[in-house]
Amino acid sequence: GRDASTAGPKANQPAAARTRRPRPAPRGGLRADPPKGLASMLAGPGVVLVVDGYNAAYSGWPDASAADQREHLARALHQVHGRFGCEVICVFDGDGTEGVKPLRRDGLRVLFSAADEEADTVVVRIVQQLPPERSAVVVSSDRWVVEHSEAAGATAVGSPTLVALSRTRSH
Repeated sequence: GRDASTAGPKANQPAAARTRRPRPAPRGGLRADPPKGLASMLAGPGVVLVVDGYNAAYSGWPDASAADQREHLARALHQVHGRFGCEVICVFDGDGTEGVKPLRRDGLRVLFSAADEEADTVVVRIVQQLPPERSAVVVSSDRWVVEHSEAAGATAVGSPTLVALSRTRSH
């Protein structure tokens, strides 16, 4: 996966146009990036959570193998779906994933990018292709993903926020 601080341009990826998509906002004066802010956004109606898979997995489990990172993240996202009821889409880079065991969890859709495409561009494209009335929260610490997903109308939060939220107990 890419280093969380990598920000370089993506090949053949045009800058996204600003959209009128309803942007999820944290309730009660919270900021988006603390776990409580993320929780308040995910609890909103019709929110889609789109996750930059290896970026989030590396943030939470940096010493694990790629397969174990995927499994840990899938468990965490399944738990987030169960707590908040939001639709969850997780995208991993597809290069070298031939023969990878599929991750199946209720409420979680796991995708792998094509071998010649980064998951980053797929994350942004998913947001761009959502119906305009659907709001999206994107989880990534990659500056390019954050900038382009926000330009497409999503609210972006850093990967450590999702990891921290997945490790807290619901009230």
